[in-house]
Amino acid sequence: MLMEKFWLFFNFYFYTPLKRILLIIPFYSIFLVSSCFAPEGEEGRKRALLKSVLQTLNQEHYQPLELNDATSEKIFNSYLKVLDFQKRIFTREDLASFHTFDNKVDDEIRDGKFEFYNLVSSTYKKRLGIVNRFFEGYLSKPIDLQQKGSIEVDPEKRTYPADTNALIQEWKDYFRYQVISSVAIDLEIQEKASLKKDTVVKIKTLDELEASAREKTLKNNRDYLKRLMEDSEDDNFAEFLNSIARTYDPHTDYETPKDKENFDIAFTGQFEGIGATLTTKDGFIKVANIIPGSASWKQGQLKVDDVFLKVAQAEGDPVDVVNMKVDEAIKLIRGKKGTTVKLTIKKPDGSIVIIPIVRDVVVLEETYAKSAILEHINVKGRFGYINLPSFYADFSQNRGGRNCYEDIKKEISKLKMEGINKIILDLRNNGGGSLQDVVKMGGLFIDQGPVVQVKTREGMPYVLDDPNPGVEFDGKLVIMTNFVSASASEILAAAMQDYKRAIIVGSAQSYGKGTVQKMTDLGQMGFSISNITERPSGTVKLTTQKFYRINGGATQLKGVTPDIVIPDLFEKIEIGEKELDFVMGWDQTTPAKYSPWSGKISMDKVKAKSKDRISKSKYFTFVKNEASKLKQRQDASNYPLDLKSFQANQNLLKDPEEKASEFNKNITGFSAKQLVANIDINKANPAKEEVEKGFLQRITKDYYLEESLFILSEM
Repeated sequence: MLMEKFWLFFNFYFYTPLKRILLIIPFYSIFLVSSCFAPEGEEGRKRALLKSVLQTLNQEHYQPLELNDATSEKIFNSYLKVLDFQKRIFTREDLASFHTFDNKVDDEIRDGKFEFYNLVSSTYKKRLGIVNRFFEGYLSKPIDLQQKGSIEVDPEKRTYPADTNALIQEWKDYFRYQVISSVAIDLEIQEKASLKKDTVVKIKTLDELEASAREKTLKNNRDYLKRLMEDSEDDNFAEFLNSIARTYDPHTDYETPKDKENFDIAFTGQFEGIGATLTTKDGFIKVANIIPGSASWKQGQLKVDDVFLKVAQAEGDPVDVVNMKVDEAIKLIRGKKGTTVKLTIKKPDGSIVIIPIVRDVVVLEETYAKSAILEHINVKGRFGYINLPSFYADFSQNRGGRNCYEDIKKEISKLKMEGINKIILDLRNNGGGSLQDVVKMGGLFIDQGPVVQVKTREGMPYVLDDPNPGVEFDGKLVIMTNFVSASASEILAAAMQDYKRAIIVGSAQSYGKGTVQKMTDLGQMGFSISNITERPSGTVKLTTQKFYRINGGATQLKGVTPDIVIPDLFEKIEIGEKELDFVMGWDQTTPAKYSPWSGKISMDKVKAKSKDRISKSKYFTFVKNEASKLKQRQDASNYPLDLKSFQANQNLLKDPEEKASEFNKNITGFSAKQLVANIDINKANPAKEEVEKGFLQRITKDYYLEESLFILSEM
């Protein structure tokens, strides 16, 4: 038997520790490193670590891979993409030499050899050395801002440079692009300062701005290339292990002890920073989640899927974080409460904005369920509203903290005391969390029956039923979702949809993450590795289970399609599980036994009225128009390299949220009130009272919530 810590991941990008279990793990020999060798020195240590990672993946992954030529090609391509996602380091000459291994990587892994890894790694360092030797000379001289040219920034549309000369020209264009981008941003800042008569901003000439931009670009790339050149062998080999792990599915990877520490964000305490969970894709650092109540969340401009370009401390010079390792970027982004960080951000549509955020202590009260009473001048009656930011729970040993199931149950009870019999449950931007709580929460709205099916790689799915008989709330129910409602959110929305218990309202579909991950500490694994004094270190995060709706369909990839779709600004942008590499497919299993809700919903009538309202809404007309423009802007990834054309291009890419400012005000006739039961509680706690005030103010500017209220009133 093997004792290990076991975590399940039911959310979007972060994970939640659920329980410790005792496992008896069978041994499979599909994908193993040969154990006939004895580890010796550095090579032996790598073999031991590779063996332990692959054994863990093979024994525990939901969908283990067979080691063959097809897998070899996947690992080959994955490793090249990990190292050179922008296609600015390797040349087509390099690729020709690499391709002798494209169907031999499996043989190397099986035989414990590293010829492919060593060739690619050494070539990588050689190419970096070439760039490192010429870039300072190039950036030491003025750059002609009027010289025509263009650069393709979408790696999918780029090709590798033909040879060394072409590689150097690619980097010259890239440095020039950075300089022109910086000059354009500074010119825009100066223009706005002049209009506002802001004397704090010093007005500089174009030559001064160009020199300053070159100096910043030189410093940023000097630091960036230095970091890459000084990467340790452990870091390099971790990238190779990751390229193997990620071919299983996009949520499986190998994490060094340092990586795991950086990504472990605990929501049971407080920490100082901006309050954004970060991830990486193709070398870019992206926002995976905005923590409710955090400085980023309150400031409001930073959004999920925003890409970090630069980070500056207060009035300091910005540091380029493109290509930077996440742990290094986090060091720049984090900081003490009250200090300011300025983030240069690229939006999903390609526009670039600078976002100043004053770091603060994350207020956990914002992460908890909150409720309000809604009223509208055009609708009779009073309606309940509950916002659930995540499926939180306290998984510590003492388990004395709050959990979302108990909190939702309390909020429902308080709403019922005020005579409310119609509720909106808002799961927008809810990335998931505790499986145990989402199953129990489903039971608040049904008497008894299944909520979700969970399948391991062996056997049929097992059904998780509502553990508590009876119904806490039997009134009308609307559940709101959007593109980033994921995992546990999808479980609850899908179950209520299958029972015909609620109307699901939101974006065209939810995120589509229907898998479960766990963390395995290699230092605690029971591998028998002879002649080595150092145990393998690090952690393997891997997918072990898959979710299925009670109707038999997986939530993986397809997510949940709402009963009523509302236009979304990002509906044409590539978002969701389906956009990731090596995703696990959609499938279905046998439906569970369940009986639909006895209450009747006149769905056709409700849909027709909603469609009519949306077609006449100025706001949703704006959203639909901007959604199409956003897609066009995203596809326009070829940028001019002369300043005048670049500025004209950027003016077309203005953040549409700026154009939506006319809608950023209270909706006429729409009001939100706090519950009577909360008034005294909030008065006794100024912080909670402030949170409640902000919560109520945001409600009355929410057009999606207003439409959901109309839908609820007609059920």
